[in-house]
Amino acid sequence: YRVVPVLDNIPPVIIQDHCDVNAFTGKDYHMLFEMVDNIGVSHSWCIISLDNGPESNLSLENYDIDLWRARVALPDNARSLSYQAFSIDMSGNIVSGNLTTIPVIDVIGPFIVEDGSDLYGYTGKLFEFCVTVTDNIGIESVEVIFRFGDDPPSNLSLEGQDVYYGEI
Repeated sequence: YRVVPVLDNIPPVIIQDHCDVNAFTGKDYHMLFEMVDNIGVSHSWCIISLDNGPESNLSLENYDIDLWRARVALPDNARSLSYQAFSIDMSGNIVSGNLTTIPVIDVIGPFIVEDGSDLYGYTGKLFEFCVTVTDNIGIESVEVIFRFGDDPPSNLSLEGQDVYYGEI
């Protein structure tokens, strides 16, 4: 008789991507993949990129038989997260998952750094609003709501960049 070695040429399979559906600025993003192989997965990882920037490798932790996980701390100014999962078995067969890009939802509100608006209003004189505003992603517009006495409220769009001005 003759002994014939049997080589594994079947790559692992990524059964399912269980990663979070939403990602949020300043929060952790949780990655979870179900991966199987006929002889056993030896290592799994993701290539990740924020805002189409440089790619980095992120090792996945095997925390249950076929489940691999990792956590990504998203910075306050992230706009998108792209990732692609990979898995290798004990024979060196590799599988790659789909490249997935998800938007990062901004949940950090703008902040008024300083309100330098006039302290008093005088009859017959202009009243100046002046506010310094910042935000982790950027300011789209600044509006002030004001009212005279019992009149209904009015809106005024302020102009500027970083420091916003308006007069009534």
